[in-house]
Amino acid sequence: MFQFGNAGAAGTGAITTFAGVTISTPTGEVTIANTIVFGVGGYTIILAKDKTSKATFTGTWSGLGGWKKMGDGAIVLPIANSYSYGTELAGGTVLVGHADALSSNVNAGVRVTTNTMVKPIVTGISLTEHDYDLVVDTIIESAFANFNVQGNNRGAGKFILQGGGNITQTPSGTSANNMTGDIVIKTNTTYAQGSAGAITSGKVTGEAGSQFTTDATTGPRLVGASAEAAPSRFIMTF
Repeated sequence: MFQFGNAGAAGTGAITTFAGVTISTPTGEVTIANTIVFGVGGYTIILAKDKTSKATFTGTWSGLGGWKKMGDGAIVLPIANSYSYGTELAGGTVLVGHADALSSNVNAGVRVTTNTMVKPIVTGISLTEHDYDLVVDTIIESAFANFNVQGNNRGAGKFILQGGGNITQTPSGTSANNMTGDIVIKTNTTYAQGSAGAITSGKVTGEAGSQFTTDATTGPRLVGASAEAAPSRFIMTF
């Protein structure tokens, strides 16, 4: 395990890691500027174990491997990354500041194995399309008017939307999600169905003041529902 005691612990050069290696961030807030290259073969563990930990990585992440987020702390990814193997989210919070924060590689899927929150730090982000494997519940929190999570969802975990903003989920191309978990819209948050197939066999529930909307072309096409309405804008306020 490599423990960052402070921002300069690894100097200014690139860090090359391999599957099973753990990089641990310090307690408190820190900005780490090193680029990270993930070697082939699986996940490097990025551990932010303390709830007060908040590590911002301003260097690019690349390589044939991927990374696994562990611990109750936060990881901030403000720029574009390009690693290939994928991302596993296993606790805490991941804050994103760029469409390619979770990689520009569309084949680098995202797997959620422990309840994790994903949250934008700037407005107007449409995350690059990835397949999301929701093994457990995933929290998407945004206070912004336009945060778009693109890609296909699958798995039994719930998709929990909160923060008071407008969150869109758009499946890839003409594909539909294949998730069995429910979609839960928290108070004063809007969930927008970005295309037909965003809702599958799970149910949509909303708390007071929340909204569920569709775009003007898809209408409320709820895959697995007993009826499919004609294409038109649809708004449901809870």
